[in-house]
Amino acid sequence: AIDEYPGDWQVGGCYGEPGDVSGDGIINVLDIVGLVNHILGIALLDDTCSADFSGDGIVNVLDIVGLVNQILGIGRTSSMDATEATLLINDNHLSIESDGYIGGIDMVVEFSGSNLAIDFAANDVADYVVNDDNTARIIIASGVGIEDILDVTAGTITSVREMTVVTSDDDSYVIMDDSDSNVFANGLSFTIEIWAAKD
Repeated sequence: AIDEYPGDWQVGGCYGEPGDVSGDGIINVLDIVGLVNHILGIALLDDTCSADFSGDGIVNVLDIVGLVNQILGIGRTSSMDATEATLLINDNHLSIESDGYIGGIDMVVEFSGSNLAIDFAANDVADYVVNDDNTARIIIASGVGIEDILDVTAGTITSVREMTVVTSDDDSYVIMDDSDSNVFANGLSFTIEIWAAKD
């Protein structure tokens, strides 16, 4: 996560509007690509101010979810807010079960094997980068909600090091609280339960 950047879009210090990552005056898929590439470390942005779509001072998957939903013109309602979610990993298939909307996932996984190859399910945004230490960072976002995540076609995911899950909170988006997460392991299948942070 990036927690410092020049300017503040709330007081007019950015080069563009919130979400205009490319700085071309148009909010579209190019901005999502730029934001994802920055978070994955593929192509870092010189100025991340407009990338901070949520205005919370951090550039992360929360900004991707907000940007995707703005571009698609989709709004959330409180009846769809998730209060709990369960990540399921079984036979190299990842899915998530929840009691409401899951709009984004950002996770770092460990894997065994010489390489990791992923076949993503149908979501609006899905990308990953493989690191030198047998870890990979995976980002997924969807306007309508995530259930199926991916299938691993080479390598084997052995654990999840970090995970951020985004749900809705009335008309905005929030990161679910994983401070009390439980991990249940059975061989190479495991479950992670996560609860939403509700005030």
